[in-house]
Amino acid sequence: MMDVLQDIIGRAFFVTLIAVLLIFVGLFIQLLSNVIIKQVKLAVFATLIIGLLTFVGLFIQLLCNVIIKQVKSDKISDKILMKHYNMLKKYKDNVFFAFLCYGILYRYGMKLNQKAFDVYKQCMIKRNLPL
Repeated sequence: MMDVLQDIIGRAFFVTLIAVLLIFVGLFIQLLSNVIIKQVKLAVFATLIIGLLTFVGLFIQLLCNVIIKQVKSDKISDKILMKHYNMLKKYKDNVFFAFLCYGILYRYGMKLNQKAFDVYKQCMIKRNLPL
């Protein structure tokens, strides 16, 4: 009788141990899946931000090219020309500002800012305005 009782207790202990182990494995898998879901959400958010910054950068590039054409054709007033020149002089080498405006295309944005600055500078010299 004792042998049967010990055998039943041993099997019950073994089954309980397996059940506890399965519960811990289930909790670990759930925790791991939550971490993976959070990482996927973060990746989607980062992709959206990069895409938005790139779209804004492309819009700013288009706008900058239009402004360069206006400056070259003398369709801009002296006051606005001086205002834009001083703004570009202040921010043309700022990498952080370029990254915020152009996203992953920030190097091209910095080159475009330098090009716009040069056009403004040439126009300022041409009109004999103070640099």
